[in-house]
Amino acid sequence: MKPAVILRLVWLLPLTAAFLLFLPTALIAIFVGFSITHLLLTAGIAYPLYRAWKDTVQAIRGKTELNLKRNLYAAIAAAALVLLLTLAIIPKMLDLVRYSVSGSQKGTLAEIRTALEGYKQAKGAYPAEAAEVEAMVSAPGRKELWDTRLKLYEHRSTKAINAYASAEARDTGNWAYVNDPASPDFGRFYIDCTHTDQYHGLAWSTY
Repeated sequence: MKPAVILRLVWLLPLTAAFLLFLPTALIAIFVGFSITHLLLTAGIAYPLYRAWKDTVQAIRGKTELNLKRNLYAAIAAAALVLLLTLAIIPKMLDLVRYSVSGSQKGTLAEIRTALEGYKQAKGAYPAEAAEVEAMVSAPGRKELWDTRLKLYEHRSTKAINAYASAEARDTGNWAYVNDPASPDFGRFYIDCTHTDQYHGLAWSTY
């Protein structure tokens, strides 16, 4: 195997491995956060990698020649890119995913509270039967609590709901609903989690 091909593989293999590790996080950021910036960034790395592998395979088959000097410059650039992916981009991607998932959870919380208010207006009171609230939580299109794809939270993904007599946080990680008509908290729907939302410094149960 020619020196230029060996040098190409020396930087291309670790760069490809780093990109494959980065790719799941990038895809989550794109589809959860709807980030055009991260889409362009991912494409901007993927396409040169594809071209590099295409040229390398052609060189291994003897159908083309690789320039040794250009490969040396490419190796230096690849090392810098791997370092950038490791130290900067991936942590920022994780922050974006956490922020997006947190916003999604609060959005679902608001949707169910709106449904409860609609129920109260229609029937004169909040539902006393937890099963009626469970139906709201399990409605088609409702998202689960906690995204476990990247182990961002301490709780498992769930749509479970606990019925309580008062709005205390017990940290089950489930939805919670106060279904006791005698309670001053009757009708309160919340996230039963005492961990802190890192973006606002508040316990999830306080939302």
